[in-house]
Amino acid sequence: DWLKPPLPNQNPARLTDEQPLQLSPEARIAISGVQTATRIEPGLVLSHPNLPRPVANLEGAPVAQLLQHLPDPMTQRALTAHWSATLEATQAAQLVQWLWHHRILIPVTGDSVIPVSSASRMA
Repeated sequence: DWLKPPLPNQNPARLTDEQPLQLSPEARIAISGVQTATRIEPGLVLSHPNLPRPVANLEGAPVAQLLQHLPDPMTQRALTAHWSATLEATQAAQLVQWLWHHRILIPVTGDSVIPVSSASRMA
């Protein structure tokens, strides 16, 4: 179900392999009740205004846990490769696309990049 087309308020733009991405400032990772096979236990969940409810896992992928350790910024290609150490490569790519379409992963803007001073580049 999580692979359904995005809703109208979600990102319709195509994500390119080399697009630098960062976590949306609206995304929140918190501890909440997470359904397991037999009970509800504390676990990490992702909340965002584009999600109808907090999400812990998508098709078995621990999305909140993966985002908690997101190296920022990272290209779509690099992030998929990074998460492929934990997930199947196809599942990692689908997760990146899902996060993009829900605007949880967003493009890095000029305001997001910390400039490196000329002095440090010359050293």
